Amino acid sequence: MQPSMVNSSRSLFGVALAACTLASCILFEPETRPCRASEEFCQARDSGVGGVGGEGGEGGAGSSGSGGGDSGSGGDGGDSGQAGQGGGGSGGDSGAGGEPAPCDDACSATELCDEDRDICVDCLDDDDCDDGVCIDDQCEQCRDDDDCDGSTPACDTEENTCVGCTDNDDCSGEALLCDTELQQCFECLSDSNCNDASASRCDAGICKACTESTQCGHLEDTTVCDVSGAEGVCVQCTGASFDVCGAAPGGTPYVCNVATKICSTEEQGSSLACEPCIADAQCRTGTACMQTKFGSADTGTFCLWRQDAAGAGAPNGDCVTTRQFVATEDEWMSIEGDSTTVCRPRTTTCQGQTDFSSKTCSGPNATGHAQCGAPGVDDAYCAPFGASQHFCTVPCASHLDCRDTRPGPGSDTECEMETLGSTDILVCQFE
Repeated sequence: MQPSMVNSSRSLFGVALAACTLASCILFEPETRPCRASEEFCQARDSGVGGVGGEGGEGGAGSSGSGGGDSGSGGDGGDSGQAGQGGGGSGGDSGAGGEPAPCDDACSATELCDEDRDICVDCLDDDDCDDGVCIDDQCEQCRDDDDCDGSTPACDTEENTCVGCTDNDDCSGEALLCDTELQQCFECLSDSNCNDASASRCDAGICKACTESTQCGHLEDTTVCDVSGAEGVCVQCTGASFDVCGAAPGGTPYVCNVATKICSTEEQGSSLACEPCIADAQCRTGTACMQTKFGSADTGTFCLWRQDAAGAGAPNGDCVTTRQFVATEDEWMSIEGDSTTVCRPRTTTCQGQTDFSSKTCSGPNATGHAQCGAPGVDDAYCAPFGASQHFCTVPCASHLDCRDTRPGPGSDTECEMETLGSTDILVCQFE
């Protein structure tokens, strides 16, 4: 083989070897590199792979001399190839940065950063709350009752707010009951909490006067609401409501004493005209229990005919037809406050009529007269009866003012002049 061919082969072999070595270093780990590249080469590659050397130049041809001259000198070798550029080294570690801002500066002006959890919160402890306590990262009014005072002394631990009350133990004074929905203390929550007869109704948490009997039902002995006064009050009974009073053995209801609001044993409809009464219901049909007067003096309550009452013995619109009660009165009030026109005695009182001929007295003098009729008024006199007795009688203007003690035709002589002590006066005669 000629020298030039040998040099060419060597050059090609070197290029191939270098390529193989470079590929082995690039593609394979050291233990699996097929070209058996030197570790130094691969290390060099790892720092930067060298370039492939250039080919050597061809040797010059020798001329044959005669007689065996000197052989020609070999050609000069080609210039060596330039070394390959080293590969780029790996980048250096990044420099250390500055400290990161707490919570990445994400908290608002009213928030705080919990650096342990890296979150923004309203508070970290109680000191961070201007007025309240810190619970679960938020400022709340209270944790327990110790955090509350004034008009809201109790802590609602579910809402962590100070309220008026959460149970009755939080209430004091007159308002002892807690409305757990409104969380406020009240005097009452229902009528059953109001046990005063004059304040048995619960209205907006305050006990007030009754307006109807259902508001008295929880009271044991005063189950009727009496609204006859300025304010209602719970009583045992009233003139119109006396079912609670029961009845007499014969079944007639007992009536209520209107003055005392207590049940009596007086029967309904049992009293006649000019008989004492304690309720309208006690008077017979057509009459009313009236507060009577003599002049300006109160003289008690008595049943009197209503002028418009109809029927046998009733006025039937004209008081003159009702003997003894011929005067018309339209200014008196009934014991239950009703205004009605009634027929009354003209010259005396009902008490005087009641005492007539039934009550004894000491004699026809001031002492005896004072024993007859209504106390404190001159509505009756003490008159002789027989040889030794004295009974009460009443003044009269005509026989119509007297009981019919002398029945029969032409016998209207019941009203006669009589000398009583030093005074002559028309009085009703006994018989």
